[in-house]
Amino acid sequence: MTRIRTAAAALVVAAGLAPLAQAAPVPADPVQRCRDLLPMLGKAAEEAPSVGEVTPVGDTGCRYTDLQLSMSRYQGWKVGALTLDRIDFERFYADRAPLTLSLRAEGIRFFAPALPAANAYQMKLVQKPLEITFDYDYDKIADVLTIRDATFRGETIGHLTVTAAIQGIKLDTLAADRVPDPEIATGVSLRSLTVDFDNQGMFEGYALLP
Repeated sequence: MTRIRTAAAALVVAAGLAPLAQAAPVPADPVQRCRDLLPMLGKAAEEAPSVGEVTPVGDTGCRYTDLQLSMSRYQGWKVGALTLDRIDFERFYADRAPLTLSLRAEGIRFFAPALPAANAYQMKLVQKPLEITFDYDYDKIADVLTIRDATFRGETIGHLTVTAAIQGIKLDTLAADRVPDPEIATGVSLRSLTVDFDNQGMFEGYALLP
């Protein structure tokens, strides 16, 4: 279960909840804009992330292939393709949390950089890739965060999908690269919540791990 939580946390950081350290002008070059988002991915990793291709998707999206995040010598994640959309680059470059974002991470596999080559190859053969999707927007006037989709799925484990509406979170005032003060929870309320759990081995394979 720890691996799932770590993967989700890393991808949330990748999605933009830990933006660039300093505000800067937004480049006109769409490829450069997407490349400038890469340093934030390293905030969740022990080493700078490596990536294959970086491709702009329309005016508000980026796609990264063969992304690799190393949390430590014994824990890392390889992502076949990470697609971000509905990116507000102005807010990223101003070091502010994004009010809208869509994320799809496909072909997620666990790896450990310190593993011997033979063990790493064996792990690659037996692992089934995972997929994570996450889509949200924030209404600043109503102070409502709407999570339209938060899904974790795998070929042999089924899926877990959550949607929710949360009021009072004051997302626009949060420092995106720091842990919020616990007092931020004061006044927060859950307006709606749905959970769709199709268990085909997820609970047995992850939740019951020691």
